[in-house]
Amino acid sequence: MKNNREIEFCRGICVWLLACSTVWMAEPAFVQQISDVIFVQGFEEGNLGPGATIETKGEFTEQPGIKTAALFESAHALGFGKTACTANCWNDYTSTLRIEFPEPQYFGLVEFKEAELDGNYGSTGYVLVDGHMILDGIFQKYAWNDGIADTTVDTVVLSANRIGRVLEFVVIDITGTSELFIDDIVVTAYKRHSDTWTLTNFNDMTLDPSISIRKKGTYTLEPGFRTLDRFGPGPVFGFGKSTVSVNALDNYVTTLEMQLPDPIFIEAVSFLESEADSNWGSQGLVLIDDHVLPYSTFGRLPSNDAGLDSTIRWHYIPVNQRGSRIALKVSDITDKSEIIIDDLLFMFHEPAGVPFLIENFEDGVLAPEMSIWQDGTFAQAPGVKDAAGLEGAKAFGFGKSTCSSGCWDDYISSITIQFPEPMPVEALSFLAMEQGVNWGCSGQLRVNHELWPSVDFARSPSNDAKSDTSARVYHFLLGFPVQRIEWTVWDVADASEVFIDDIGVFGPGTGVARDGGPVPARFEVFQNVPNPFNATTVITYEISESSPVTLTVYNAQGQVVDRRDLGEKKAGMHQEVWNKPESATGTYFCEISTPSSSRVLKMTLVQ
Repeated sequence: MKNNREIEFCRGICVWLLACSTVWMAEPAFVQQISDVIFVQGFEEGNLGPGATIETKGEFTEQPGIKTAALFESAHALGFGKTACTANCWNDYTSTLRIEFPEPQYFGLVEFKEAELDGNYGSTGYVLVDGHMILDGIFQKYAWNDGIADTTVDTVVLSANRIGRVLEFVVIDITGTSELFIDDIVVTAYKRHSDTWTLTNFNDMTLDPSISIRKKGTYTLEPGFRTLDRFGPGPVFGFGKSTVSVNALDNYVTTLEMQLPDPIFIEAVSFLESEADSNWGSQGLVLIDDHVLPYSTFGRLPSNDAGLDSTIRWHYIPVNQRGSRIALKVSDITDKSEIIIDDLLFMFHEPAGVPFLIENFEDGVLAPEMSIWQDGTFAQAPGVKDAAGLEGAKAFGFGKSTCSSGCWDDYISSITIQFPEPMPVEALSFLAMEQGVNWGCSGQLRVNHELWPSVDFARSPSNDAKSDTSARVYHFLLGFPVQRIEWTVWDVADASEVFIDDIGVFGPGTGVARDGGPVPARFEVFQNVPNPFNATTVITYEISESSPVTLTVYNAQGQVVDRRDLGEKKAGMHQEVWNKPESATGTYFCEISTPSSSRVLKMTLVQ
């Protein structure tokens, strides 16, 4: 299926690592999704690949291994074997493809092709990371047990979104009647901007010393470690059951809290969650230093429907602010159900990169790239003002309107940074606070005209009538070319004013400064924009010295679909438009190379 050049490419990208910014379940196109392809296997060379082994349980009449499989596009695929069992084989007859990596990976997507040959008698496949099944990680023939062999090959794309070292494809209930096959495995792993992370999967049934449990109320089932089949065989953490049946509210609360030794930029919090037994409306929130994060609610929804929960939900909650305490707080705990979590992951990051725009407003004026816009009548216009409570004497205030309530989108103000051309931005940071009584203004951040999700930099919780006593620090990891950044405050009233200060826009690690600044000291390729894309996308790259450049695009099977000689390029940043309208929907890998080095990025085409 692959020639030597393509196989070498696949091997090459298996050791390539780039950075990925914030990832969540439904991402807007501008969010960077660079990932490292850490394992590619089409089985054409007759081996399983690096770190891969096969394990079996039970008596097999046909051993698992690499076999001829005409149904697949290639000549070979991996078959999980046939056993001597005829019925009710279950967990006594299993076959596992085990791939062990030398160090922990933040697994992103697991993609492969699958079919069941020689009739269908109900074998079921699972995909696991470190012994825990990933969300919706099941592959098998449908309809189950109908006795009809597959005539087509299914493409399976699973989102793992967890850290681990061992990836497993486990097939159970293997009979002698049919055989499950997989082929063309592509495993990607995100290399987060995070400098460090703390993963708690509860496997050793202990908590990290920095994590503590606090509870309020009396309990029939204390918070602690459990097992729940839907999570797999390993232990999980339960928030407990109280002694009351209704109206538990804030009187019955369990908090799982991490205390950090010093304040640090917290990038994100992620975890798996489900509700055991029936659903009676317990609700969870994520807090940083006692501030509730926007959109951080977890727990079975719709609330209080008394239905059984059979799903596992994955939560990825961007934090992007400095703090010293992270808490998962579950309230309204009754005796009827229990919130369960697993794979609790805290990610931390300190700002990196060279700033090419710093604005602290101390000179009383806006930077040339900045402009102000407002809508509605204002008693105090937006602008640079004195602002007690922030680090400097002055900050940018979004103003106060003449409206007292119900101001909504009739009273708006914004401040915008507009660069003459797209700039490679590694990170963006700023301070924000609301002074005066808090009446619920809403702050939105837009990058390249796109709304940055899960961010409200105005006071939270909204409308609590309390003034901020300290500024909140926001730090966003971008990693793509940016031309426009906009902060907008909606529902501006006369009772309070939102301020921002200490805006920092950071270039790549060694910097590409404005106005003839230093030449980049590294070779870098930025995520294509947009991504996913429909027909056309722009690829931005920078080189540290003049060099001939080549662009090569591969499909998920490692086959070349486009190769271009871009000619001699000077040191600095360059952009290339890629447009292949005849290409099919799917995953592609773009390699930008010079005679001395190369970089690869992953692109998603949606026709």
